[in-house]
Amino acid sequence: MAAEFHTVALFGANGQIGTSILQALVNCKQQSFQILAFIPPDTPSPKDHVDMSNAKKETSIDVKTVDLMSSSQSEMAGHLKGVDVIVSALNGKALESQRLIQDAGLDAGVKRIYPSEYGMHHVYTQADGSGWVHPMWNMKSNANESIVMHPAIFEGKMSYTLIGCGDYYNQDREPIWCPWTQPPSSLPDDKYTIHVIGDADTTADFTHLDDFAEFLVATLCHPEKSRNRRLNVVSDSISHSEIAKLLEKHTGKKVDVQNYSFQDQKKILDAPKSAPKELRDQSKEGGEGQSSFPVDFWFLVKGLQGAGRFRWPAGERHEQEFGFDPSNMRNFDWYIREKHGRGGGQSKA
Repeated sequence: MAAEFHTVALFGANGQIGTSILQALVNCKQQSFQILAFIPPDTPSPKDHVDMSNAKKETSIDVKTVDLMSSSQSEMAGHLKGVDVIVSALNGKALESQRLIQDAGLDAGVKRIYPSEYGMHHVYTQADGSGWVHPMWNMKSNANESIVMHPAIFEGKMSYTLIGCGDYYNQDREPIWCPWTQPPSSLPDDKYTIHVIGDADTTADFTHLDDFAEFLVATLCHPEKSRNRRLNVVSDSISHSEIAKLLEKHTGKKVDVQNYSFQDQKKILDAPKSAPKELRDQSKEGGEGQSSFPVDFWFLVKGLQGAGRFRWPAGERHEQEFGFDPSNMRNFDWYIREKHGRGGGQSKA
């Protein structure tokens, strides 16, 4: 049976996640897509970063520059006329526009919406036993809830798909969060440093951006199977100690695993400015750090990984349901060998 979704409106198409989704849409072997790539004003076209060599001849990309913060529902509905599915890769303040996009999509007859989930949310237990959710996760949770609780969902006029994942491990722009992405020639003191909170031998879930994007596109190709579902995709389940061994094996460089205690985590969650200078995010006072993530968010996520909580339970991973072989996912061994390995690697693309 022919796939139901042919025209996709991708919001945030030139961001880190949006670019990966766009490339996966273009590379889809099962069907072709007509893609409306929405980007903010005064930002580069995603076409500049997309390889069309494997695209089906019917595949097309139409870039639309729209200021989401000032666009009206009627204007957005005009843009979405003829669209089958909305995929949001928005983040930050732009998430506030998702509900307007959904309302406009309903007016335009859009059948499905993918809110910008793409993560894993946790409640942190404080010293007094009460729970706390980081503002970044709370913002994302609220945005997701607004979409899935829309009256159109309950009335069956529109459906949704939420996709979660592990920690995105191939973010080249993050030398602290993802030190293994950095070339050996750039290393301070000629060694890698992996920062760990808690137990470095504890397993956590990680996801490669391309695996995530290809999984999302696979769910588009099976619209009934993915209808009104919360789905998760993981590329590798591995400990930081195992990652360190792979780095040493494939790069020949020493790897220093720098460990922080859960007491350190609590202290820094209570007072982020007390964090070591190199771990602070770039945007804060002085800009000393090397990460774009707030330091309290970093300590929260890494602490959850070190505590063994950053994992999807059995039954809440869906790679195989959509045709992915877990043994052929983009795992750390493949990634480090392919990116840095002295003997080269074998592509899984």
